[in-house]
Amino acid sequence: MSVQKIIIKVIDQSVQNGIVTKLIGNTPLSSLIPIITETTLDANPRKAKKNQVTEAILSTFEDSPELFHYMSKGILFAASDVRFLERNRVELQISDPSKEGILDGGHNTFSAGCRILKEAGYKDFNKIKGWEHLKQIWDEYIDKISEVKSSLTEIKFPIEIIYPSDTESGIDDFNDSVLAISAARNNNAQLKETAKANKAGLYDIIKESLDKNLIDEIEWQENDGGRIKTADIVALSLIPLSILPAEKYPVAKIIKDNPAMISSSKGTCVKYYNDLMNADGITRKVDDNVTVELVDPLVKSALSLMNDIPHLYDYIYKLMPQAYNEASPGFGRIKSVRTLDAEKWKEDKKSYLRTPAKTKFYRQDVKIQYPDGFMYPLIVSMAEHMEIKDNKVQWKSDPFTFIDTAMPFVFRMGFQSFIKGQNYDPGKVTKENSAYQMVSGMYEMHHKMQVLTA
Repeated sequence: MSVQKIIIKVIDQSVQNGIVTKLIGNTPLSSLIPIITETTLDANPRKAKKNQVTEAILSTFEDSPELFHYMSKGILFAASDVRFLERNRVELQISDPSKEGILDGGHNTFSAGCRILKEAGYKDFNKIKGWEHLKQIWDEYIDKISEVKSSLTEIKFPIEIIYPSDTESGIDDFNDSVLAISAARNNNAQLKETAKANKAGLYDIIKESLDKNLIDEIEWQENDGGRIKTADIVALSLIPLSILPAEKYPVAKIIKDNPAMISSSKGTCVKYYNDLMNADGITRKVDDNVTVELVDPLVKSALSLMNDIPHLYDYIYKLMPQAYNEASPGFGRIKSVRTLDAEKWKEDKKSYLRTPAKTKFYRQDVKIQYPDGFMYPLIVSMAEHMEIKDNKVQWKSDPFTFIDTAMPFVFRMGFQSFIKGQNYDPGKVTKENSAYQMVSGMYEMHHKMQVLTA
């Protein structure tokens, strides 16, 4: 997977150290050029579009450019590495655009792009509708933008850049924190949605089904300090719900058609789950008329499989590197992969681990750490190994025994080549519905072969 490198200027620099490191300062309008050119808004939960906010920003650029950095919170940017250069320049390295880049401040960046296009001679900048429209025009005007770079209006943008701390667990802490930071900076809508649903009892069936050792690790209430986000668990619960009969449970078809959402759109998953659980016949209000209880037996049987799914998630994470290497040695050479080797770690902290990494849910030691995007198709496609029998959702056979042989089969049949075809980019792998369809088909084939040879 290629690493994007962007060089910007940051003045008035100060650094805050903690679980992640944060560089604070101001960046000139000209430094927004490489940011707009090289990055996307994939890491930002909200796509920027023209509205009253952007019009107010553009008015400030016109009327009081010298005051903008006092009036705006600017941009929050995440990078997997930051290197300090001469003359207040900073090199930002982006390894996973799905969670790195602009986390907050998309409308500020959009407005900056409109202003730069105006100064580059684009007369219809007021008609630009949104981010994608801006990028289209931007690419056409890039030569003219380069010509006016040194003469742009002096406008400072407040900027915060978060990146891994220089500690043994720096990369892990950064990966664990960046999505939560993004959600919090974007009004925390997803967390509010989960907190409200939790209070209404919509997640009680999941709590009843989960391993008791895991329940206290989940942040069911906003800011209660849980290590695992509720949205992560709720998203995974859509795996068994996806096999429900679509004619009665429309959400099942939505999930089947868009399995990638379980990885890349957890806020959407929360909404679909909550909508299902609020539907007539699925739950009913209890005596206090606020909380609900689940009354649909098929939904209840599906969610009972949540006892296994976090275990399976960690199990697949541990097994995948070996399955990959058996099909095509070289998993450890992928840039986003880190291997346990304390000696090599001293010279190359990007590629090696000093101490074992931990699995997501049960914190089991693993010698190879890699982005979850590579393995999401393997866990989500386990829906293929579920069936409805006697009006009950259940596994076709023991899922752990099945995955022991199914995963090597999947890689021998070409999933390794699929990953290669996505340039070893976990963000692309996890967002491709075709990846899930491929693995589901292979799981189905493998199960049929097992039945025939039994």
